[in-house]
Amino acid sequence: MLVRHVKDVSRLSRTSVQGWISSGHVRVDDDLVTRATSAPARIMGYEGTVGTLKPGANADVAILELRDGNFEMRDSDGNTVTAKRRLIAQTTIKDGRIWYERPEE
Repeated sequence: MLVRHVKDVSRLSRTSVQGWISSGHVRVDDDLVTRATSAPARIMGYEGTVGTLKPGANADVAILELRDGNFEMRDSDGNTVTAKRRLIAQTTIKDGRIWYERPEE
């Protein structure tokens, strides 16, 4: 398993995430983020503790890159399709600690 604790981000805040975004390496669709984070948390009764980056909330974050290209994908039955886009995990943060960082290419 490729789990590494490379640095403590227990003080992760919206400001630091906005810094990643403004660096030009991350693009965010606010509506998509809401539908994938705070809306499900509200529906499941966890509003304020998950699905948010406010202080005191659980700091579990996935930073993904949307990459364009031609990607062959195969399912468990051996069927293949070619996709024009693919999500690539760049960083995974669990409980405020970085567990995975994609190596530089």
